[in-house]
Amino acid sequence: MKETVEGTSPRICQIWGAGQYYGHEEASPDAAVIIAADGGADEAASRGVTPDLVVGDFDSITTDRSAFVDLGGNDGDSTHSPGAPAPDESRPSSADSPSSMRRPSSQGATTSPESPSPTKYRRLPAEKDDTDMLAAVKLGWEAGCRIFRIYGGLGGRMDHTLANLNMISLVAAAGGRASLYGDGIIVTAISRGFLSFAPWRSGERAMVSVLSATDRSEGINERGLKYQVEGMTMTNLELTGVSNEFLPNTPARIGLDRGIIYVTYPDAAPMPSWHTDITPATSLGHLDTRPSRWLTRPGRDQVEEETDPTTSPVQGSE
Repeated sequence: MKETVEGTSPRICQIWGAGQYYGHEEASPDAAVIIAADGGADEAASRGVTPDLVVGDFDSITTDRSAFVDLGGNDGDSTHSPGAPAPDESRPSSADSPSSMRRPSSQGATTSPESPSPTKYRRLPAEKDDTDMLAAVKLGWEAGCRIFRIYGGLGGRMDHTLANLNMISLVAAAGGRASLYGDGIIVTAISRGFLSFAPWRSGERAMVSVLSATDRSEGINERGLKYQVEGMTMTNLELTGVSNEFLPNTPARIGLDRGIIYVTYPDAAPMPSWHTDITPATSLGHLDTRPSRWLTRPGRDQVEEETDPTTSPVQGSE
């Protein structure tokens, strides 16, 4: 089933992460770009899916990369050749452009109008500020994608799950939509817009929940559900929107005027159409290819702290 934005078919990116998998993940026939975040390449390979691009610090991947094309990036060393200008790594190389990304066939294999291209990879430093998943989303955005279907983004490490919730909020604020696929459930975030669900045989207790991702979300509407809401305001300190339900064979619509909300719904529900009033941002931020500037340097930072006059004891104090 195709995902639509105001009757159009937007460019879709499918991302394979290194989190929890539940046995029903597969390639999206309509995905324009498939990106694996580090160990997500192993999960994709185990299902016969060939990514267009693999990105990360490669601390969890076991897939043989010998046949991959190296796009450069950074192996953790922030230096460059003496006398050479510092590389501009804030944006993906031309090899990451939309024209270089292949469209997958309905069987999950990737194809090209001429001949299949090898999977590309970009290595990033381990001690960076962004997660590998966010790097994958940034590259997908630079490739022109505005809808993201993310496997392996829930379960596993709780800190990664929380980070991924922040990440899909970032995408919503930028005028896109990202969805995390879990065990029978999908989590997405929307801002200044709405989701519309076609009627379906929802059965009993087909749960849909709405929670505020921002401090305050205003003008929330929930129509065609067991509990119907018009113009509601929610904060991220309340749980009012948990456990609403789809009604059998009834169209439903969830939206808001301001803020960002999380929406969770069963993966058995029809793919919703989506609208936002936000003009998509040109970028989600620079690609994090350098070690963190907050990184402690053993020995050196300690010496600097000991010799910093602003941290010296006041004369005469004990």
